[in-house]
Amino acid sequence: MNQRTQNPNNMNSNMEMKMKMEEKHTDNLVFTRYLYPENDVTCSLVTSILKKDNDAAFFWSCELLYSGLAEKLTHTLWTAYLQYFFASNFEFYNYMEKQTDQIKCDYLKTTSDNKTLDEKSVMRDAEKAIHAILRNLAIRPRCNSVANLWTHVSDDEDNSETVIKAWDFWVSTGLESDLDHPAIAETNRKKVKTTAKKLAKNHNIPCQALKNIAIHKLIENLKNKNKMGKKLFLAEPSDNDHDSIFQPLRTKGRIDTPCTSQGTPFQRHQPHKILPTFATRGILDGIDTSKINPSTCKPATSFINAYFYHWLYYASSTPIWKHRIDKYKTSTNHQTKEIDFDSDEDLEQFHEEYGLEPDEQSADMHKKNLALLQWEGQESKKLTWSLKLHPGIPVA
Repeated sequence: MNQRTQNPNNMNSNMEMKMKMEEKHTDNLVFTRYLYPENDVTCSLVTSILKKDNDAAFFWSCELLYSGLAEKLTHTLWTAYLQYFFASNFEFYNYMEKQTDQIKCDYLKTTSDNKTLDEKSVMRDAEKAIHAILRNLAIRPRCNSVANLWTHVSDDEDNSETVIKAWDFWVSTGLESDLDHPAIAETNRKKVKTTAKKLAKNHNIPCQALKNIAIHKLIENLKNKNKMGKKLFLAEPSDNDHDSIFQPLRTKGRIDTPCTSQGTPFQRHQPHKILPTFATRGILDGIDTSKINPSTCKPATSFINAYFYHWLYYASSTPIWKHRIDKYKTSTNHQTKEIDFDSDEDLEQFHEEYGLEPDEQSADMHKKNLALLQWEGQESKKLTWSLKLHPGIPVA
């Protein structure tokens, strides 16, 4: 009887191909302070804004802010505003600009002069701006027309360049004539022109085509005399109310966890309790998993492996984790996906303080940190999927 044996060279080749596929899927993977994938946090923030779930939106905003991803936070807030609110709330633009500038200024002040993000960092002005943006968006009417058109444009990879050129051409040739429509009041024409000029220079949204689409849909709403949001802004909360919302969302460390053997010589706080204690929301919260299409979403094996065995490597580019790692002598091994410590003592000290041990967490914690599913395709498609799976958020 002939026994088949596999060629070792083929085995090595298959292993290399598998590793390359996993690396491709995790190329842009970045873990936040509490080990959520950064892109999943932005999706969760947008869906919570559209569901007008302010508590969830505060949580996801602070996850980005206190991870050191302030630029990602402001970009996400602007993207949500431009795609889902701008066309019906263009007079909110200046307020939005002021508040997002406040977020960036407070972050720069907190991290300037070699200051680092840690468990003592408090960005109160940024928190106030987040609170102001989210609460004021929640009372405004939503308009999906920009998002609908943008999803169609961004998914059309074959013709994207042609489409972008067409929108640039419209701005230079058609915007003025569209604004001359008799249904648009002269005061609104001037405001739209001013806003269009500001938006063109707005670096929070790098894609000019998206900006052009937003202006086009705004003009369309004005021409059709669709209902616009009022120029109304909610008052700031009291200091006590502010702290009750944001104090639990600031970065917590080992010392903030429940201690073991309290009142005995063996009393200690353990870093592996940080995740179950403070990472209280899940990426799949509100998702109707019965509607997930298995041909579009599949088990995210590469992400799970990264989370279990290489979490520090994928968290190391996040500013808060970079600051923590930089306290020790280390080197980054891109081949093994590891952060190598120069000494066992440094390795032990680091994990004594910051060892989150995701592989030792419960299945419930794993489901909170990871969607455990991998969306195929572009990030815009992933966001569309995320929105469609949340009840009460029409995307079509």
